[in-house]
Amino acid sequence: MDRTQWLAEIYRQSGLDQILATNGQRYFEKQRFSKLKFVRTDFRVRSIEIWEPKDGTTVFRIHHSDQAPAWLAEEMRKWPQLRTTAKFGATFDGDPLEPATALARLLASKL
Repeated sequence: MDRTQWLAEIYRQSGLDQILATNGQRYFEKQRFSKLKFVRTDFRVRSIEIWEPKDGTTVFRIHHSDQAPAWLAEEMRKWPQLRTTAKFGATFDGDPLEPATALARLLASKL
């Protein structure tokens, strides 16, 4: 299901709209995920995504570049809803607004 409108709402409600400019949104039907892309900044956060695995759950992902500051990945690993980490981001369970808001606060503290 296309969740790009939900991502846009998370973007606004979390405060990310005050820090990161969007660079488009897209729904990938075959892979079952929606993506809201960001314009390149020094933070190197590339996108936020909502994935819908076949088991009916909803998973939120923050994707960043391999050139993102080390503190970004370090901080995301501490957030309570963390499901998994990867070289280029982290995946979270639960309400997507919580990690999105944590990301907005973290980035705002580094401005």
